[in-house]
Amino acid sequence: AHKRVQLTLVVRDYEGRRLGHGGITVQTDLRFRDDDDHSVPMTIADNRDGSYGLTFVPSRPGAMHQMVFIDGKLLEECPVVLRIHKLRPHYGVYHCCTFCSSSGSKGGTCACGSIMPGGYRGCGHGHEGHPGQRHWSCCGSLQEYSDCTTLVGKERQHKE
Repeated sequence: AHKRVQLTLVVRDYEGRRLGHGGITVQTDLRFRDDDDHSVPMTIADNRDGSYGLTFVPSRPGAMHQMVFIDGKLLEECPVVLRIHKLRPHYGVYHCCTFCSSSGSKGGTCACGSIMPGGYRGCGHGHEGHPGQRHWSCCGSLQEYSDCTTLVGKERQHKE
């Protein structure tokens, strides 16, 4: 909710082969299930390779129904149900490694599982287990805009 959502629509021919060109007329109708009177604006970008970028910003959590029309015809798979929720925030640092983000502290930890020699508890560039790119220290996720998959606080206490 309140974050930009990007979907990719890939157009295929009757035999299931991806079209290699753009120029198809794509239209959408996106609405919250509990508010059928108001459509949510969506931007459609022709990538000119048979795919189309569909972008919107949901105003709140909830179930949405999306109708997609190709050259005026409704897709058989419609309505597509989208479930919008609030992201579980990360409590860690989105960093390249704990060595850099903690100014070389030996006590910094990271969920990526990297092992650094020399008594360091966290991760460093190129060491065993390092994911090779920026990641969250709390759960090890590589995606900056994602749910934190680690249970914290009350959630962790209820789980144990």
